[in-house]
Amino acid sequence: MKNTSNMKYSVEKGKEHLAMVRKVISARPDASGNQIKETLIENGYKFDIKYIQRLVRKIANERRVRYDRETKNEIVARFEDFVKGLEPQLRKLSTRGEKDTDKINAIKVLVDNYKSIIEMQMDLGVLERNLGTVRSEGYHFDIVKIAKMIEEVNKQKADDRRKDNRGSDAEQRDICK
Repeated sequence: MKNTSNMKYSVEKGKEHLAMVRKVISARPDASGNQIKETLIENGYKFDIKYIQRLVRKIANERRVRYDRETKNEIVARFEDFVKGLEPQLRKLSTRGEKDTDKINAIKVLVDNYKSIIEMQMDLGVLERNLGTVRSEGYHFDIVKIAKMIEEVNKQKADDRRKDNRGSDAEQRDICK
C-alpha cells in the first residue's frame, strides 16, 4: 500500500488521484470524506483526509462550471431557435410589407437578432472577437447571410432617401411655378 499523506504529486498523478476520487463519488454520491478514504485504502491508496477533501471540492467546482456552461449554451440555443422560427415571417414582412417602414423594421429586427446571437456566443467563448474579424471555435454560423441583411437595410434606407428627395423636388417645382 502506498502512503501518500505528505507527498507532492506531479500533474499526471494529481489527475489520476482526481479520477479515482471521481470514480468513488460516482459509485457512492453520498459518501463522506472518511468513506471515500476507506474505499481508496481498499484500492491500495492512503490519502490524507485534507487532500481527499481538496479533490472533492475540485470535482464539485468542475461540475458547477460544466453545468453553468451547459445552461448558458442551452439558453443561447433556445434563443437561436426562436430567432430562426421568426426569420421566415420577418423575411416575408421585409419583402411584402405594406409600408416601407415595416420592411425596414423587419430587416432591422433580423439583423439585431443575429447580432445578439453573435454577442451571446462571444460571451460564452464560442466565438472570439479579433479586430475586424470573427473567428469561430468549432461552431458554424452564416456571416455572409448577416452581411447581406445589413446590405439590404442600407439599400432600403438609400431607396427611401431617394423617394423622399424626389417628393421634395416635386413639391419645390410646384411651389416655384
